[in-house]
Amino acid sequence: MEYKIYYLEDKGVNSLMVAGDRILISSKKYSEPEKFVEAFESKSLLETKKEIPLNGVTKISFSDNTSSMYIGYTNEKGKDTAVLYELENAANVVELAQYISQRKDFKKSLLWLL
Repeated sequence: MEYKIYYLEDKGVNSLMVAGDRILISSKKYSEPEKFVEAFESKSLLETKKEIPLNGVTKISFSDNTSSMYIGYTNEKGKDTAVLYELENAANVVELAQYISQRKDFKKSLLWLL
């Protein structure tokens, strides 16, 4: 499951991938995980990138019926933040949320359904 790319339906962001101990989000669409990581590590003014440390994730919120997913995390300044992403389909949301929750050893109370 690690290094699987999820495509997003959001304006300005197109790809999301869990890579090791971080969640990578990019404005470009990638089909190969290796190219995603390589491009993410390079400096590019043409690509918007966001990185969420997996150890900073505090909760995941989603609904089985939609393709929306909130990721709550503590940012690098120590502030609690939540972002909403719209994935291509609801099955991907459930799969991604379960994977992150398993990696974080979340209990059900931290997996909030919208």
